[in-house]
Amino acid sequence: LVKTVTMEGEPERKRARHGDEEEREALEEDVNPYGIKPEGNLFDCDVAMENKLTASLGMFRRLHDKTILHILSFLDHHALCRLSSVSVGMYCFSHHTNIWRELTISKFGGDFRFQKCWKETFLKRINSKFPGHKPLRMKDCYSDILFEPWMNANMAIDPSWLTVENVDRRSGLTAQEFVENYEKRNLPVILTDVIPKWPASESWKCENLLKKYADTKFRVSATMDMKLEDFLDYCNHAREERPLYLFEKNFATKCPDMAQEYSIPPQFDEDLMRVLGEDKRPDYRWLIIGPERSGSSFHVDPNYNFAWNATIQGRKKWILYPPHIMPPGVMPQGSDGAQQQQEISLLQWFVKYYHEEDDSSNKRLECVTKAGELMYVPRGWWHCVLNLEPCVALTHNVVTQQNLPLVLDFFSQATPCEAGKGCRGSDGDVPTSVIFPYQDQKGGGVVYGSCRCMSRKLRLLEALEEGLAPVVPAKMAEWKEKKSNKNKEDSKASLWTNLVESSTSTSSFSFGF
Repeated sequence: LVKTVTMEGEPERKRARHGDEEEREALEEDVNPYGIKPEGNLFDCDVAMENKLTASLGMFRRLHDKTILHILSFLDHHALCRLSSVSVGMYCFSHHTNIWRELTISKFGGDFRFQKCWKETFLKRINSKFPGHKPLRMKDCYSDILFEPWMNANMAIDPSWLTVENVDRRSGLTAQEFVENYEKRNLPVILTDVIPKWPASESWKCENLLKKYADTKFRVSATMDMKLEDFLDYCNHAREERPLYLFEKNFATKCPDMAQEYSIPPQFDEDLMRVLGEDKRPDYRWLIIGPERSGSSFHVDPNYNFAWNATIQGRKKWILYPPHIMPPGVMPQGSDGAQQQQEISLLQWFVKYYHEEDDSSNKRLECVTKAGELMYVPRGWWHCVLNLEPCVALTHNVVTQQNLPLVLDFFSQATPCEAGKGCRGSDGDVPTSVIFPYQDQKGGGVVYGSCRCMSRKLRLLEALEEGLAPVVPAKMAEWKEKKSNKNKEDSKASLWTNLVESSTSTSSFSFGF
């Protein structure tokens, strides 16, 4: 199936001795280390050019580049290394960084030390004597699929992305002023005088965290646990389109001292979820550490919470859209504000959409938060965050009297997960087909629900109603009355629908032909 050729007519073993020289040349010229170029370059030449990447693929040339990468993703490292010696094209495809990244993470989890690239990371992990990977630069090889990840990982951040600052910055803001001017109006604001008062403003900087918690494992990219020392080493050496991101919800348990090194700002002191206790309340706080170019793609904070995000170290670029405006290039998925930004990285969004003029452009808010600044993100606002340099941050989700009715409505309207999409329960993602019907032990009996998520939401609602009744009695009474009235209206509408459907379904006269 695959036509076997040598690398530009010269065996790999002879060219390998030139690897260091070619690698330095690639870095100096700021070109792809494997010599891959965008497909558009084929049309910039005065004479017809042959794409040697596809020409050397044999029958595989009939497949789309994405399909080839997908096929190669099923191979182990032995097969990939052998395949790389088959042809110019297969050499380029078998060295795609995402394939080796997934191989490393799937085999070792977070137990690795990042080297110059993911292939070298993997091979050094299984054999410490591995001499290192030396890329060979191919000529006349063109592929957008292979080139774009490298380009997005190495392109300079456009200074024009950082010029707009239209979010209020405030100091000395009282809790009452915050509620009246920002929370009730559902507007973002940056607080500049909160973080400098925390011991965390110094003790949470990377170099200080490393001294104290080097061997502590934290959750990274929601898939694995890594020692802080290994993760920070990755941050210092890796350059990727979609970098790994440390997002740890249990930092206060793993590192108790950290919980004592910051305090809740008075503007956000009303946290009604406290009535559930630390063990029962939904996840609400996270330690976040990421390298340059890491961040969060567009999303809405779930469960109608609002959030505050404190930048301890580094700088973050924020883009925010009001709840009624969908950011360009984003598709919503899920009733809790989850999102899907299909096949487009955070940097690609900036490249493709940042300067695009449309009806939403003048509604967009944006800013850069620096170390010592805290961002308040109102409920329902779409937002993305791009780390402009290595960053350490702390974020909290909060429920107050202002967003409480929406939170209660969300839990009371619990619906089962869509079949085949998976159920996010306390035990992780479980296919809905496996757990349907879900048995929930309650009151000595068995209550059947359609999934773990739905059951958990309804149980949280019961606990919230019980816990909040003595804390905010007027608010709870008002919500229950509105809920009762809505149920009555829904019942009337359902009755009318049934009557209409019944009348239209009766037999009608027919001649029988």
